Amino acid sequence: MVAKRLEGWSFQKIADWLNEEGVRTYKDKTWMGHGVGKLLGARNLVGQHVFDGRVITDEAGEPIQFAEPLISFADFEALRERSNHRNDGTGERRTQRPKTQLYLLKDFLLCGACGNKMYRFASAQNGIMYVRYGCKGTINHCPSPASVKLEPLDKTITDRFLDDIGDQEVYERKFIPATGTAAKLERLAQTIRDLRDDRDAGLWEGEDDEYRARMKALIAKRDQLEAEPADAARWEQVPTGRTYAQAWEAADIAERRDLFAAAGFKAVACRWAVDAPDWYDPDRDVKLVFRGCRVYATWVPQQF
Repeated sequence: MVAKRLEGWSFQKIADWLNEEGVRTYKDKTWMGHGVGKLLGARNLVGQHVFDGRVITDEAGEPIQFAEPLISFADFEALRERSNHRNDGTGERRTQRPKTQLYLLKDFLLCGACGNKMYRFASAQNGIMYVRYGCKGTINHCPSPASVKLEPLDKTITDRFLDDIGDQEVYERKFIPATGTAAKLERLAQTIRDLRDDRDAGLWEGEDDEYRARMKALIAKRDQLEAEPADAARWEQVPTGRTYAQAWEAADIAERRDLFAAAGFKAVACRWAVDAPDWYDPDRDVKLVFRGCRVYATWVPQQF
């Protein structure tokens, strides 16, 4: 995928090629162009993570390496640069498009028939504007695409959500970088593994005594570091001092979506012929009935 993208293939062409080869996504679905683009632009390719739109860094501002890079940093930068240019052979830079409008259930609401995201659609009839959530049925080859009016769903979901957990405190996820010797131990352990792997693979070109001396020094340094106090890098849930109701009242649309995410919110819209999602529990979750469609929703904020 990386090589073909760097050769100038569009995301959609790569998606078509993967589908023709019988390669499925990790969710066992067919590939789509935007999915390829998202994958080839992800920091995971170089062993880094992103949180709240920012690369996670250490105290010095350097990106933290959570895993070995799958591709070189040069190729990753080339992929990012390629995304800024047209695929029509001219090599001209793309014109920046305005960002899509943010709406409450964007990325949260899925179609029950195909499992894909539902999007905001607007249409005018007799001078009246109708706005709805809908599945891109034709593009997704959905057998029973769901559709539901946007404003009634947003209001009903919000009311039920706040009635249920409005008085509970909001916790937010915070990344705590490694302190003390933890980061050094991680790097040292990788160095020891690499040295052993090189010897096992016949790539070590030095003498046996030199190998033993180097390994002995590395292990001694590791033992010394292990004897010192250390805290590994980790995520923690920290209290914000506000309830969901208080936070919701003061929040804009983006911040309200963050509150949904903090509560583990998810929703599925199903036409009448489509079964409820497997996770639906009538004693715990919400079922909303609209014209031609049922919407199932759940949220389970973490308790501390």
